[in-house]
Amino acid sequence: MTLRFNLIDDPFIPCVMIDGSCVQLGLRQTLARAGHIREIRDRSPLVTVSLHRLLLAILHRNFGPRNQEEWSARWQGCRFDQETLDHYFELFYDRFDLFDGDTPFYQTAGMTTARPHPIAKLFQDLASNNNPTLFDHTMNAAGHAISSRAAAKGLIACQSFDLRGGAGTTVTVKGVSMHTGYLQDGPLTRGLLVLLRGDNLFETLMLNLSGYKSSPDDLPIWERDDPEAIVRQSHIDGRVDLYTFQCRRLRLETDKQSGRVTCVHFAQGRAVPPDTLDPMKSYRRDKKRGWIPLATDEHRALWRDSGTLLEFVHQADSEGKGGVPAQALHWVGRLVNKGVLPQHRHFNLDVFAIVTSGKAARVILWRHERLPLPLEYLSDPNLVGNLRTALGAAEEVADRLRSAVRFYAAAVLAPEPGQKPDAERVRALVGALAPERLYWSRLETPFRRFLIELPGDEAHRSGELTQWVRILDRTARQAFDNAVEQTETSARAMRAAVQARSMLIGGLSGTLKPFKETSNALAASG
Repeated sequence: MTLRFNLIDDPFIPCVMIDGSCVQLGLRQTLARAGHIREIRDRSPLVTVSLHRLLLAILHRNFGPRNQEEWSARWQGCRFDQETLDHYFELFYDRFDLFDGDTPFYQTAGMTTARPHPIAKLFQDLASNNNPTLFDHTMNAAGHAISSRAAAKGLIACQSFDLRGGAGTTVTVKGVSMHTGYLQDGPLTRGLLVLLRGDNLFETLMLNLSGYKSSPDDLPIWERDDPEAIVRQSHIDGRVDLYTFQCRRLRLETDKQSGRVTCVHFAQGRAVPPDTLDPMKSYRRDKKRGWIPLATDEHRALWRDSGTLLEFVHQADSEGKGGVPAQALHWVGRLVNKGVLPQHRHFNLDVFAIVTSGKAARVILWRHERLPLPLEYLSDPNLVGNLRTALGAAEEVADRLRSAVRFYAAAVLAPEPGQKPDAERVRALVGALAPERLYWSRLETPFRRFLIELPGDEAHRSGELTQWVRILDRTARQAFDNAVEQTETSARAMRAAVQARSMLIGGLSGTLKPFKETSNALAASG
C-alpha cells in the first residue's frame, strides 16, 4: 500500500472557528471557509506564522493583487474565488503530497544521508542535538514517531525557522553525491515578524496580502520542475519564491507498518541572500551593516517596540534614513489614507520572535504577543509620535527605578557607611531583586488600554498621556517597594531604603516633567 498525505485535502491546519470550536482542515477547505474561521492557531507560534506564509504564497500566485482596486474588490467580496483555487490545486495536486515519489512536498526527492536525524530535528521546541527543550520533553530517542499531520507542520516551519550551526554533511540526491555547507539561518529566524489579524481568517489573509507584481521567474517551490536547480541561486526571484524558500534539503522516512514518520534526512539547502528584506519584518539602517531587522531579547516584551514598528510606516527613506516597515503595515496604511479602509476600524497586530543564544544557535524562547491596533495609527504620524513619547517615558522611568535599587543595594552591601561595596555583589543583588521585571509586567495591561484609548483629538490625547504618566509613577514606586521588601529589615537596610526611595521620587519628578509638559501642550492646542 502506497502511503499518501496530500496537504490540499488531508487535514493538518489547526483552525479555531467563529463559534470557538477547533478543527483541522486541508489547504482547500481552509481557504474555502476562511470567512468562517476565526484564526489559525497552533501551539507553536513558529508553525502559526509558517502556515500563514504558505497560504499567502498560494493567494499571491492566484490573485495578486496588482493594485488597490483589485484588493478592494476582493475585500468587498468577502471570499476567495473557489473555482480559481480548485483549478490551481488540480494542476499541482501531486506536488502537495508528503510522500510523492518524484516531488514530495517541501522535500528533496531521492535524497539520502549516511545517518538520518530523529524527527525532533524538524521542531525548534523539541530537544534535538544542542537545542534545549522548551515545552516538550521529546528527546533524541530512537523509535520516536509522529503523524503525517504533525510532520507536515514541522516541514513547513523548519524551512522558515531553522537555525544556523552544525557542520555540513554528504548527501546523495538521485544517485549524485555532494557535500553541503554549514547550516545557515532560515528566512524567518532573525527579527520581529508582523502579522495583521482581522476578525476572521479571510480578513487576516487579505490584510497581509499586500500589492504584488508577479514575474515569470517568481514561482513557489512546488511549481519548479527541478527544485534542486535553484539551491545555489544567489538571489530571490520575488515574494512567492521567498515565501516558499527551502533553507534545508529534507526527506522524511516512515515506518512501513504504522505509516508514522520516524526520522528525517537533513542537510543545508538554499542560503538566504544577505541583502534580502523580508516583507514580514521591519528594518532599521545600520551605518556599517546596512538594513538590520528589528529584534528583541529574552528580557524585553515585544509591546515595548510597538512604537518603532508603527513609526516606520510614516518614515520615507529617500535619503537613506529611518526604517523599512513590515509590508502589511505599509500597505494597510495606504488603504486607510485612500479611504479603502476606515481609520476607525480596529484590528490586531500579532508580533512573533524567537530568541537564540550561542554560536551554534539554540532557541532560548519564543514570543507571540497580540496588540490592539486602531487603524488611525497607520494614517496619523502625530499619533504615533504621542505613542513613542509614552513608551519613551516608560523606558526612562525604568532607568530611574534601576538606579534607585542599585543605590539601595550598594548601601546595604557596603562594609562600612561611606565605603564602596564589591561591584559584583551589588550587580548580583540588583539582578536578584529584579525591580524592572515587576515594573514591565504590571505595565502591559495598562498599555493595551492606552493603545486603544489614545486616538482622538489633542485634548483627549493630553488626558490619556497624563493618566499614563501617573501609571508610570505609581508602578515604579510599587516595584521599588516590592524589591526592597525582599531583603533584610535591619536599621541599616531601612535607612538605605528611605534614602533610595527619596532618590527615586526625585528622579521621577525630573524625568516625567517634560512628558507632563508635552501633555499640557496638547491640551492647550486642543
